[in-house]
Amino acid sequence: MNKVFNEFKGYEEIKRELSIYADMLNRRDEYIDMGVDVDKGILILGETGTGKTTLANALINATERKVYQCRKRYSGARFLDEIADTFADAIENTPSVVFLDGIDMFSELDDVEHAEEFAVIKAWMDEIRTEDVFVIATARDMGRIPDSLQECDKYLKLIIIRQPREEEMAEIMGYYLSKTKLDIAVDETAITKILRRFSGGEAKDIINNALKTAVFEGKDKLETKDIITSYLKWELGGRILERDKNDDEAKRVVYHEAGHALVAELLNPGSVAFVSVYQEGNTLTGAVKYCRDDDRPKTYDELESYMKTSLAGKAAVEVALGEADDGIYNDMKSAIRSATTIVEDLGVWGFHNLIKDKDDFSVTENRNRRIETLLDKNYEDTKRIISKNKMLLDRLVSELIDKNWLTYTDIQKIFDERS
Repeated sequence: MNKVFNEFKGYEEIKRELSIYADMLNRRDEYIDMGVDVDKGILILGETGTGKTTLANALINATERKVYQCRKRYSGARFLDEIADTFADAIENTPSVVFLDGIDMFSELDDVEHAEEFAVIKAWMDEIRTEDVFVIATARDMGRIPDSLQECDKYLKLIIIRQPREEEMAEIMGYYLSKTKLDIAVDETAITKILRRFSGGEAKDIINNALKTAVFEGKDKLETKDIITSYLKWELGGRILERDKNDDEAKRVVYHEAGHALVAELLNPGSVAFVSVYQEGNTLTGAVKYCRDDDRPKTYDELESYMKTSLAGKAAVEVALGEADDGIYNDMKSAIRSATTIVEDLGVWGFHNLIKDKDDFSVTENRNRRIETLLDKNYEDTKRIISKNKMLLDRLVSELIDKNWLTYTDIQKIFDERS
């Protein structure tokens, strides 16, 4: 693997693929002599913060070719001229690279298939077929790139940058923490779970903001709570809870979030990454972040487990406080989605529920009745689970009131210590 990729943590298979491209561009004639059909360009696709531009620049540096870059800075004829000039300069100075950064932003038209910007790019891509010019493009939204430009046998080969896996996030976090002179007192397992599904760029920003605050406050070490506080501000827009957590509203929020965590852990051990209560403006709220193996349940048992977890916040408030919980809109949407999938897609409650004739009132009425029955059944089951484990729920609540949040490590310790 080319050494220029060493500072980019994780993504080993992608770095290997890009290293092959770098070697192919550096030894182009040898590859052609061996019968290789040398590609004319690649499209690096990924969400914001996944490192598309960083990887593209690393590939450029690995080739030591002249680079001619084009970003969307103008509109109309001026930008069309800039695209043409970029390719023309690259042809005059081969071997070279044309770097089209953010190509999905090049056109403002909804119908990108007929956008002039992409017509110009395709024309120049045809022009460079016999030239030693390689095109590197980056994009976030594949829907903003015409299908004709995605023809893998003629134009740009697709390389997708996924979100980092958990072990890769641990490597990314360790790399950024190693750059500070502060002592490190961070539960890396807990923070890795929290940052799951984040991009490397987002993780870097969260850690950097935590370091920045720690230095400003004159600390000599970075602690777990520093990164969590940074995460709360970044992801949730919240801050540490400042009000009395024993007032009625606070109790409802704490029991609600603890209920989600309790049922999720009982049904799917190790699935809760983080639970917190915090202030968002003047509003008291909370959140649970999960680290499930599959965030898209498919089987009946998985769907029922997710349904119970969604219903657990409301159920915990009812069981523990004897009150109705009104902050449940998103939870109910999630539970209804799971129940609907069971009834409509799995056919567990009768094949007649697979009929999708929405104009037939009796079919719709029967389907809705089955969904309601399924929700009622799982809600009662969830209340029984919580009642049976009330002492464990109260322990979670007590710890959450004391700490404002519970990490994966905290939750595992509580469950391991239960009698």
